[in-house]
Amino acid sequence: MRILFPLASLVSLLLGADVVAVARSTVDNCSSAIAVGGVKKMATDSKVGKSITAANCSSAIAVVDIKKVATDSKVGKDIDKQMAAINDESKKYLLDLESKIKSMETNKKSDSDARKIEDMQLILYDLVRQKKYDIAKAYRVAIASFDAEIKKIIEKICVEKNIKIVIAHDAVVYASDACLDITDDVIRNVNKSCPPIKVEVKEGEESATA
Repeated sequence: MRILFPLASLVSLLLGADVVAVARSTVDNCSSAIAVGGVKKMATDSKVGKSITAANCSSAIAVVDIKKVATDSKVGKDIDKQMAAINDESKKYLLDLESKIKSMETNKKSDSDARKIEDMQLILYDLVRQKKYDIAKAYRVAIASFDAEIKKIIEKICVEKNIKIVIAHDAVVYASDACLDITDDVIRNVNKSCPPIKVEVKEGEESATA
């Protein structure tokens, strides 16, 4: 027995807000913290992160707001813009196909027509899943490239300012005003030297169910 997938909001449900939201959470895919010297990531709940206080915050330790870098930098904004455009294009294609299937369903006259409609519904369902997978993968690749560029820029700033450790802003429980915040420096350097990062969707390289 075949499973008949309801067409109502199928595309919007599987491709809509879920994929758009991923572009708005760029920071979640960037490093939570960077320890300069071997460039090692540290989780936000690490002992180092939780022990940053006015007493030990000096010029050798700095903080950076990765979320602000991701949302305020030209590259971060451009990645979001590309993701929105890619999602809109994919959604339009799938909604057009969905509309054609609905039209077939309205005008069906035989069991043969019904079977064709079921086949088309299954194809649409698989296409939506594959599109979602391909877009998410393209996003992850772009963010990995962006993350690598941010790390290079942070390392450069650390060398220039003799900073030994950089901790993500979200990992800091308390810091005095004297604690060095390099967020604006990072954004300026990203805008100045980070190359554009293209979000490239390579369709169907791997199965969405893999």
